[in-house]
Amino acid sequence: MTAARITYPLTSRTRCRAGAADTSVPGGAGRRGPHEDPGDRGMSFGKKSADVEWLAGVPFFEGFTDQERARVLALSEPVTLPAGAVIVDQGDTGTHCFLIVEGTASGYVRGEYVTGSGPGAMVGEMALIDHRPRTATVVADTEMTLLRFGTRDFRRLLEEMPKASERVMTSLRAR
Repeated sequence: MTAARITYPLTSRTRCRAGAADTSVPGGAGRRGPHEDPGDRGMSFGKKSADVEWLAGVPFFEGFTDQERARVLALSEPVTLPAGAVIVDQGDTGTHCFLIVEGTASGYVRGEYVTGSGPGAMVGEMALIDHRPRTATVVADTEMTLLRFGTRDFRRLLEEMPKASERVMTSLRAR
C-alpha cells in the first residue's frame, strides 16, 4: 500500500526556529516557552516537582526517576506550537531536536506522508546524531507541547542518561 501524497504550503505555516521567541500563541512575542495559561494543560513548565511528576505520564520517561526527569527539564526548553507549525524542515541543518510531550505530528519526505508521532516520540534527533541535513519535515497536526534540546544539551542527555540514550537509539533503529 502506498501512502497518499500530501502537500503542505510551508508559506502559511508557523515554523519552529532555533532560539526564536514563541510567537505562535497570544502574548508570546518576546517570550520563549509555554502558552499564556500553562495551568490549562496540567503543566506549568516552571521546572517544579509537579512538572517532574507530570512527565512520568509521557511514554519516553517510563521508568525514569524524579531526579532524571528533573535533569531532562533542566537540559531542555519547553515550546508550544499551534497545529500546522513546521517543527523540523527537510534539508535544514539540525541544531535542535524535540521530544513530544503533548499533541501529534506527521512526518513527510519530499511532501509524501511517511509517519505519525505522538507523546514520547523524539523528532529531529537524527540530524544531531549523524550531522547531516534533516531527512524529513515534521508538521504539528494538533497544538503541541514539546521539549526542545540544543545540540550540546542533547549530547549531555544521551551521555548522562543511559535510559534516554537507549530509547533514542531504539527509535532510530525502528525507522
